[in-house]
Amino acid sequence: MHPYSSSSEARAVAAEEIDLLRDLIDSADDADSNDEVRGLKARVILNHMFQFTGLADLDGTLLEANQTALDGGGIERRDVIGRPVWEAHWFTVSGETQRGLQDAIQQAVASGDLVRYDMDVYAGAHGTATVAIDFSARPVHDSHGRVAFLVLEGRDIEEKQRARQAKDQMFANVSHELRTPLTLILGRAKALEQQLEPGPLREEASRVGDNARVLLAKVNDLLQVAALEGSGVPVEPRPTDLAEIARWVAGNFTSLAAERGAGLHVDVPETLPVVTDPEHVETVLVNLVANACRFASEGGVVVVRVATDEDVVIEVRDDGPGVPEQERDRIFDPFHQLDRVASRGHEGTGLGLAIVRQLVELLNGAVRVDQAPEGGARFEVRLPLRRAQTADDPHDSHQRPATAAASTLAASRRLDDRSAEVRLEPSRDPRPAASVDHVLVVEDNTDLLDFLRQQLAADYRLSTARNGSEALQLLKSGPDVDLIVTDVMMPGMSGDELVRRLQADGTFASIPVLVVTAREDQALREELLAGGASDYLIKPFSVAELRARIENLLQPVRLSRELERTNAALERYAHQVAHDLKTPITSLIGFADTLLNKHDLLSQEDRDQLLQRLVATGTRLAGQVDDVLADLTDVSGPTCSLAKAVDVATAVLAEPLREHGARVEVDGPLPEVAMGAGELSSVLVNLIENAIHYRAPDRPPRISIRARHRNGECEIAVADNGLGIADADRERIFAEGDRGSDTTKNERPGTGVGLFGCRNLLARHGGHIWVEPTREQGAELRFTLPEVDADE
Repeated sequence: MHPYSSSSEARAVAAEEIDLLRDLIDSADDADSNDEVRGLKARVILNHMFQFTGLADLDGTLLEANQTALDGGGIERRDVIGRPVWEAHWFTVSGETQRGLQDAIQQAVASGDLVRYDMDVYAGAHGTATVAIDFSARPVHDSHGRVAFLVLEGRDIEEKQRARQAKDQMFANVSHELRTPLTLILGRAKALEQQLEPGPLREEASRVGDNARVLLAKVNDLLQVAALEGSGVPVEPRPTDLAEIARWVAGNFTSLAAERGAGLHVDVPETLPVVTDPEHVETVLVNLVANACRFASEGGVVVVRVATDEDVVIEVRDDGPGVPEQERDRIFDPFHQLDRVASRGHEGTGLGLAIVRQLVELLNGAVRVDQAPEGGARFEVRLPLRRAQTADDPHDSHQRPATAAASTLAASRRLDDRSAEVRLEPSRDPRPAASVDHVLVVEDNTDLLDFLRQQLAADYRLSTARNGSEALQLLKSGPDVDLIVTDVMMPGMSGDELVRRLQADGTFASIPVLVVTAREDQALREELLAGGASDYLIKPFSVAELRARIENLLQPVRLSRELERTNAALERYAHQVAHDLKTPITSLIGFADTLLNKHDLLSQEDRDQLLQRLVATGTRLAGQVDDVLADLTDVSGPTCSLAKAVDVATAVLAEPLREHGARVEVDGPLPEVAMGAGELSSVLVNLIENAIHYRAPDRPPRISIRARHRNGECEIAVADNGLGIADADRERIFAEGDRGSDTTKNERPGTGVGLFGCRNLLARHGGHIWVEPTREQGAELRFTLPEVDADE
């Protein structure tokens, strides 16, 4: 073609060529042998093809393009010819599109093979709208077999994609409608089985669950075939140990083979690191091994072999009836089953081998079946060999069944549901209603909503909504929600729309969201997780797995809540400490000022009294500072003698004990306990000082300390004969900054944080503290600590 200056000129020349070609065909005796006629025919075909067609050199420079492509993209020839094809307007949809095209051209040149994939390009409305095309780069070889040029093609697949999307949506709806009742059947069957005593009824409940899992396996097979046909299954190659995957899959079928009376022989190297998609290979192996175990003869053998030559070779064979030669091509077709299967009782959908072929083709491999040396069927899968140095994490991809084929494995082996894989169970400890986590469940299916309410109500405060709109209204009405569990497909506002709305609203963006859906769609999973969802759970699911995922998401919520409470407590603590410390400091300043400025006016007795008050106030201030330091530090050793801690505490409080005529008595021997001397002394100082502070006005304080052994712990009691503690105050006095309800106590000195600090110190060492009711006068506080073995 000539270097036309514009598309309009090119179209005019093209019209002239058509007229010329018609005249030449009419006048030529042998038009087919006329080079000029043949050249004109080729140009007319090229220019009027409906699809994009072009010619590029090995560097990706565009040498020619047909007129349809230029017109569709609103492009002039001078803008694209002689330039890299990925810089042309068609492919400037995104940088990713351009890089993908450049990689495809390099791959086609390097391999000499056709490269084909789907992409979006500017080709609608004269280059202003995107169109989905099926793009291919086909190498053209010279007489020496070397790649000389690349023929580039792009076929409009917009209508095909719309049809595919409609089909995908239909299967998504089907999966939702089937998996939701299956969730209920499996959940209720499991709950019933656990409640029944061993016997016929329990066995019947177990069979209900088994059959539901078989039905689920068939549904999964149907959905996976639909996804594969619609190219909805991504390929994610990564370093993988194929030998480890083969051993894991075979190990899961050992018991099934034994039930059939067959052996299972695994022939794989110790390790085989390659680059492939481990989930797809696992699915292929699961289907092939399950198929071989079903058809193996009693007393026979199933062989699983993995090796390499120029390819990766996966071989699975059995000694069963085999596959007749005339059936070997058709056996990989969906729903195709051999006639003898029904008579032998081998039930199935006829989809397992169809899934194998489609996954193998996705991996650019091939699968075939022939006769095994043992006389049965031999399936051989060949995949491109891309060696890896090591598998990045050979256990990562196959620690749990993660594919639809794994569901078939579970059904075939009558495995228990996925609760077997769950290690985390929610706590069943009773908790005060105010501290129970608040979970919002959003689900439109009434039965499933009721079932979830029954299963979760014992562990969480629950709110429910029928769709995303109701959920948002509830959230905006005020109750704090710690976690949202939501379905995806719901009338009105769907679950994915709810996730987007929550992220857009800063008020709710921090609430974790667990998405529960019947759609086993990797693209949807990635979209939801990228859009703000915290986790993703496929229906049907076990209640144990649901609880485990809820607990995992609530852990950081609880930690955040605890940090908020701690910060608030510290703030109140700081204000209280500042207030209480100012009082003795003010007194100290006042006493010192009097001594300094009025020394001459004071008698010796007054001066001595002021000095004594200075000492007492300073001692009290030092005790209050010790309280604060005990709350904020943890610097003591691991164990100490309780007797020594009592001696330290009485020495610290010697002045106030003497001043008030108080006496500390030890009743019986005191053991070694698992707490540092400094910390335990701090606890005792607080308890003894409280007894002095809250003494009765008509009698001197008497404080008794005793200890006793109790279930491997040491229980220590500190009793006094003071004012006592009101019943209403027995819990409050351990709260930060609380001094009880008795107004007379507010006149007493102290930081108001001593018992709060004692509780925290003891809790860090596995102990706790409480007020023991007394019939007589005074108060008795008891606390426990782990006792140190005498042999240690």
